[in-house]
Amino acid sequence: MNQLNPSRKLEICCDIALVIGVLFTAGRTFMVMRALGTPVPEGGHRIDLVDEIAVMRFVLNVILPLAAVALATSTVVKIRERTLQPLTVALSIAALLGVFACAAALFGLFVAMHRPVNLWSQIWWTFTS
Repeated sequence: MNQLNPSRKLEICCDIALVIGVLFTAGRTFMVMRALGTPVPEGGHRIDLVDEIAVMRFVLNVILPLAAVALATSTVVKIRERTLQPLTVALSIAALLGVFACAAALFGLFVAMHRPVNLWSQIWWTFTS
């Protein structure tokens, strides 16, 4: 059995991290949207959304930057090794942007629901105060 060179190992690890990040974000966004879209039972009330806000804040503060770094690192390695396939990079970028746009839109919904509090200030890359 032949050994993989270190750059190939790094590329594979980055690709796996990107897939896990995109799948985690898509799953959590779906679960939060499903919870918000489920009608409240008769006589019931919606519980506080602190957990959902915390999950989306984690996704936007941690998972999104890690996935972007993983994609950039994998692309650089592929360019250096001359194994870059533009279609796969384009599909990866589309998946990353599509999933995280939905997550950002959901966080925007939370911002609109909690108008007196500036929730965007909890996302480090928005550069708001």
